[in-house]
Amino acid sequence: MPGRRSVYEGTYEGRPVIIKVFSSRLHGQRHFKREVKGLELLAQRNIPAPRLVMTGRNRDGWILVVEKIEPAEDVLTVYNRMSEPTETCSILKPVFKQLAAMHTAGVLQKDLHLGNFLWDGETLYAMDPAQMRFESEPINSSQSYCQLGNLATMFWGYDRSLKTELFDVYFKARGWTLNNSAFDQIEKFAATARAHGLEHTLKKSLRTCTDFVRHTSATKSGVYDRSVFEGQDLTAFMEKIDDIMENGKILKRGNSSLVSRIELNGHDTVVKRYNHKGHLHSLRHTIKGSRAKKCWLLGHRLCRLDIPTAKPLAFIEQRKNGFLYQSCLITEYVEGQTLYQLLKDAEASDPSAKTALEQSNQLIQKLVDNGLTHADLKLSNILFTKTGPVLIDLDSMHRHRMHFILDFYAKKMITKFHRRLEDI
Repeated sequence: MPGRRSVYEGTYEGRPVIIKVFSSRLHGQRHFKREVKGLELLAQRNIPAPRLVMTGRNRDGWILVVEKIEPAEDVLTVYNRMSEPTETCSILKPVFKQLAAMHTAGVLQKDLHLGNFLWDGETLYAMDPAQMRFESEPINSSQSYCQLGNLATMFWGYDRSLKTELFDVYFKARGWTLNNSAFDQIEKFAATARAHGLEHTLKKSLRTCTDFVRHTSATKSGVYDRSVFEGQDLTAFMEKIDDIMENGKILKRGNSSLVSRIELNGHDTVVKRYNHKGHLHSLRHTIKGSRAKKCWLLGHRLCRLDIPTAKPLAFIEQRKNGFLYQSCLITEYVEGQTLYQLLKDAEASDPSAKTALEQSNQLIQKLVDNGLTHADLKLSNILFTKTGPVLIDLDSMHRHRMHFILDFYAKKMITKFHRRLEDI
């Protein structure tokens, strides 16, 4: 994190170590001391954590050196490699057992997620002690249920029996009994945590963090997915984006937008440029935000809600005299057949057409269940891939917080969608 913290791998007296440098002039010393104190308290309470090797200070900031656990991976990485719910339970159960041990010792991880546990195949190590609170007594049931709810957001779609199996690991470790009332309380906390976590993730997607980097030049600014743009000269890329699009495969050239398919660092992508359409148009989007930014946030929202869409990779905004001039959105390219083409080519009795319609209706219902509608849901905006339908072109998508407004626009969306089906 530039200007705040840097992390390095190295060796100390022949041993592999992790070196953290806290470089912020305002907060560096405080963050450094909080992490050192957390590691010391974890050791006192017999909670496995990387051992503190040494501390110090140089001109770059406050330095913390801890042992590097080898071989080991964070639990989130291990979890993401697993596909079946029953398989993921094998790594989740040790996490629930470890969480129970931490709570019994009065340790509360305020930033609780699977990435803050390190797994070497036998032992779980607690990470990020700077985000922990240390109590003199065991964590009470209300706070414990809240933490269990935070973890439950990771397996929101699991059935009740699997969730019960996981929660029971924690309850037995605490000497408690899991009943229906406790289960329902945890589920409520999980629903709240899921909603808050989604909004927090979307805010993070607009700034420099672990997954994204925000970059600004003289007239342009943008946010980029590190997995695609790491190491690239972003200033030069932003200045050349128009030429790069023209040299790609033009998919659409209109007054409102230009769409081009290009290859970026080995990734097949689509770039959509929203063109300048006059001073009033610029003023309006300067106030309410660019269409590229809106689709970037909507794309990440859909990804977090497990609604298939083209993954957003970057968005760029260009300003002139302080006003938004034009913007670009970069997404992954999705290979597939549109719902329109699929239904047009299919026989009346073709089972694939029936399946496609069922999956499309399920996709639409999932949008509504999450408070979303699409005002221009064309049959060409749903692509069918090997894994099912994928929603593209999010320009006309809206999020509704009030149920009666959602009901009105959802009914309108569904009616228009079925009318288009009848026109084939």
